[in-house]
Amino acid sequence: MAFDPNKLAQEQEAKQRITAVGQPTEFAQGPEQEGVQVAGVGKLFELLNKLDPSVRPNPPKPKPVGPEAARVMTPDEIAATPAFDPSVAPRMPTPQEVGLVPDQGAFSESATKRALAGQVLSPEGVAKFEERGLKAPGIGEEAPTDVLQDAQTALADDAAEAELAATNVRKDAQKALNAEVRGFKPETGTASDEVAQAVLSRLDVKKNNIKSLQDGGDFNFDYIDTSDDVLEIITAIGDNFKGETATITRGKISNTETARAAAGLVADEIGLTRSLLTRRIGEGGMTAEMFVASRELLVRSATKLEELATLIKTGQGTDADRLRFRRQLAIHSGIQLQLKGAQTEAARALQSFQIRVDGELDATRFGEEATRLLAESGAAGATDALASALLKSAKENGLQGVNQVANVGKYAKTKQMVHEAYLAGLLSSPATQMKNVIGTTSFMLFQLPTEVMAGMYGSVIRGARKPFGEAYMPISEDQVYMEDALLRLKGWSDAWGDAMKAASIAWRTEMPSGASKLDIENYAATSGADSSFFGKSLDELGKRMRVPFRLLLSADEFTKTISQRGEFYTSINKRYQHALRKGMSEQEALDEAGMMLLDPGSVADDLNYKAKFDTLQSDLGTFGEVAGKLQRTLLGRFIMPFVTAPTNALLRTMEYVPGMPTKSLTDLLGKNGPRAQQLAAGRYTVGSAVMFQTAQYAQDGRITGGMPSDQKSRDALPPGWQPYSFVLKGEGFPEDMPLYDPFGAPNGPLMYVSFQGFEPVGGLLAITADAVQRANMTSDPELQQNYLQAAVLSTIDYYKELPMLQGVADVTAFMDGYDAAKISRSYAESASPIGVPNPLSSLQRMFARLADPTRVKPREDIEYYTIEDVTKTVIDEDGNESFAYPLADGTPNYAIVGTPKGDLGTKFREYVTEISALQAKDSFIRDERDLNAVVYDTLGNVKGSDEFSFAANPGAALFSNISGLRLKRGDELEDYEKELIRLQRVTNKWPLTNPQKMGQIKLSYGMQSDLVNLAKNEITLNRPGFGVLDFRQTIMAFTGSREYQGLPDKVKVNELRKINQNFIEAGFLALLENPEYANMRQAYEQVEQLKESGKR
Repeated sequence: MAFDPNKLAQEQEAKQRITAVGQPTEFAQGPEQEGVQVAGVGKLFELLNKLDPSVRPNPPKPKPVGPEAARVMTPDEIAATPAFDPSVAPRMPTPQEVGLVPDQGAFSESATKRALAGQVLSPEGVAKFEERGLKAPGIGEEAPTDVLQDAQTALADDAAEAELAATNVRKDAQKALNAEVRGFKPETGTASDEVAQAVLSRLDVKKNNIKSLQDGGDFNFDYIDTSDDVLEIITAIGDNFKGETATITRGKISNTETARAAAGLVADEIGLTRSLLTRRIGEGGMTAEMFVASRELLVRSATKLEELATLIKTGQGTDADRLRFRRQLAIHSGIQLQLKGAQTEAARALQSFQIRVDGELDATRFGEEATRLLAESGAAGATDALASALLKSAKENGLQGVNQVANVGKYAKTKQMVHEAYLAGLLSSPATQMKNVIGTTSFMLFQLPTEVMAGMYGSVIRGARKPFGEAYMPISEDQVYMEDALLRLKGWSDAWGDAMKAASIAWRTEMPSGASKLDIENYAATSGADSSFFGKSLDELGKRMRVPFRLLLSADEFTKTISQRGEFYTSINKRYQHALRKGMSEQEALDEAGMMLLDPGSVADDLNYKAKFDTLQSDLGTFGEVAGKLQRTLLGRFIMPFVTAPTNALLRTMEYVPGMPTKSLTDLLGKNGPRAQQLAAGRYTVGSAVMFQTAQYAQDGRITGGMPSDQKSRDALPPGWQPYSFVLKGEGFPEDMPLYDPFGAPNGPLMYVSFQGFEPVGGLLAITADAVQRANMTSDPELQQNYLQAAVLSTIDYYKELPMLQGVADVTAFMDGYDAAKISRSYAESASPIGVPNPLSSLQRMFARLADPTRVKPREDIEYYTIEDVTKTVIDEDGNESFAYPLADGTPNYAIVGTPKGDLGTKFREYVTEISALQAKDSFIRDERDLNAVVYDTLGNVKGSDEFSFAANPGAALFSNISGLRLKRGDELEDYEKELIRLQRVTNKWPLTNPQKMGQIKLSYGMQSDLVNLAKNEITLNRPGFGVLDFRQTIMAFTGSREYQGLPDKVKVNELRKINQNFIEAGFLALLENPEYANMRQAYEQVEQLKESGKR
């Protein structure tokens, strides 16, 4: 890229001026009074600003245009022009940024370190850096020695001095650029002439690797990076067999027949139909030599696989061998897929378990990278089993067996596609994506005050230790400083551009750089198996279906990139402060910091840990492994769609709650080092402050907890009340009035803004508010005083209601009543009309809520036993006749008349009906009201009617459904509603109910809904002294009468219950006239008859 040196100089000068006058110095003398500028932070900013990620050292000059283009440069001008080295990056990348450096195929760590050392280190520092082998070990530690690294460095020096003569190699250079870990290309998709020259050496290695086959030698599979490489190798091997083809065919068979025979052999071994291969031959896709060569390649790959599998099975294999095995397995699969014509699938197969095995990864680094990749992919334990399976299959079925193991089976492929569609549906709502972004961002910002508090604690501890001296009370480098928060913010800012690139790459490749919160084994399950029209169509469908995955991965890759750079800057500050504490001069300390700036690999583990910590992807150990195995089963994914993110969210939340048995507690005891101890103290301090303030808001009603578990408490909530929300004064709220009156009734219209789902910060607010609310609402005096117990119960209630854990909640509900429909709820609500998962399920629900936010539930229609059922006779095998449902004395069991039928056939029909109702919810194809019923409160108001619809308020409706900050209005209460709330607060009794049964007849939810609607919205009754009124009019008139005012509160409750019962009974009589409920009417009347006759 072109640049203006004058502009660069001006920018650098401006940065230095900012550094000189604009950096904080108020902490110049910290509490420890070390005489060290806690921040020499100004010096550190100056050091960090020396490397501009947007400016490359000695970039190629732009080609001149106009008259200047014709001018020939003089020898002096040529000599004065610095040579452009494409192997040098603008700055040393963190592990997350490795794939983002310009000219990835040419990038060299050692060349970059040497080129940049002079910019950030003093001459003495440069010499010391060279002595340490371009490493940044801890102060007092020896630099690691690595013979292989030294040899590679020497080779790199020779290569830098060599004259690269080739000029026009754009095409081959582009292939070389695919050596990056994730297999993506640079943004431009092409390479400059300079870059092409630099990567020729790598191409030569590849070519020599292939050419060695002509001499009968083996080749290195490490150089297979792309599906194009596979084709090159097949072609190269095929050239060797051109002369042998006649021998194979004995000179009697045509080329076409030779190709068909070769194709048949390959087809049998890779499980491909001969007709498909024959069609590809007819299309001129592959020659006979290529098919013979393909088999040769498969044989060699299988041999390599068996060698690695034997090493692993015999216990001699390392993690590096395991990674090589998985990589070779991916290559083997890629070769098969390439033969099938499935180029897209082949490319993805070759991307999995890919790692740079040439270049500058020494043996130690390769082993570390192998361990990390296997751990992040969840493949560490599975690899050994896979190796054993391959050896067994190879022994029984030869090459065909190896091919079968390498290829994903039809069942596994189908299962992965079903899971992919289901997960895509869960993530398809914009609100879900926003919650991921806002939740992660808020968590990162929330950690800044934690870090400041931790730095203050660290300052006090270091100050107390200083008088004793380093000899008696040494202070380790592992510390937290108050200025770390500022440096972290700078790191986030400096990494912004790279983070955008990382997000862009994740969007295009559909793959993360490492671990992911998606918890899936295949990031592109829905894809075509060949290049047919159907295969290509399936590819396109998969790409569109995975848009939610791509959004989530992009956001997380962005966050990981800025997170690592921020953590890296704090590590540099630790090194700088430690050097000063060890008595080094300021320049020596800056050199130590600069060496770390040039060697991010020295703290790679810390950076990777922090990136996963911030994005809720930390390793879950044994629990994660067990959960992962469950998720990989067909039904397990529907029970636990996600594990990593919600579990990490729970852990991060609980680490801020003092007293909880979490890592923070062990850290506070100093068991994990001083830095962890200081951070734990900071978390508890900030967590306590936030919880205290949240508890005050909860006491004042300015923040709500969860939905009360007690039905009476739920009924007494004011209209519009929303769980886990901030409570604000709505439009028209009286001035100078508190939110609530003394009995908890709102004094005006309110607005609720939900924070549910914005973990982990939202979780801390939620459990605090709910614990206070729970203690206030309960009548249990022990629970009222035990806030810790309330917090535990609140945590369980909050997290089980999160969408990501709905499957677990469904299992809990199933265990409570063994209702099969409950355990199927999550899948049914996400399924399409034909039963397969709907990849747009949550997006579809969003649009349905925009149109109509009314709440509905499945009608759950019931079939009842009648007298005819119990008096029916059956004949057993011996010819004896008896009643179908007899008592012990042989008489009919009339007690079951009017109860729901419990036989298997009826239960199955009810299950199918309920599943169908769940599928119809929020559907654009089916009318959800056919199988679902409206939910009413005890006053007969439709639940959900107080939420914003697009028709009523499009702005608020869109904001609620897209941002995840769900808005809900609470209208001003009528006087009778305030009186009902007062009664409940005084007597702990709510006088109104919606019945679930009438007499001895259990009502389905559809019946309950229709009954409440009739009784409280349609029926009118004549009340003496008041006239003919509907239900709410009667309540309003009675509570405003003089008669009512003179009654004791308990009597008021009883009188209101009588009014409620009168309207329910009148509504039930009307319900009995509905032909739809003929079976219920028959059962009800027969029960009454049996009671009158004494048989019940």
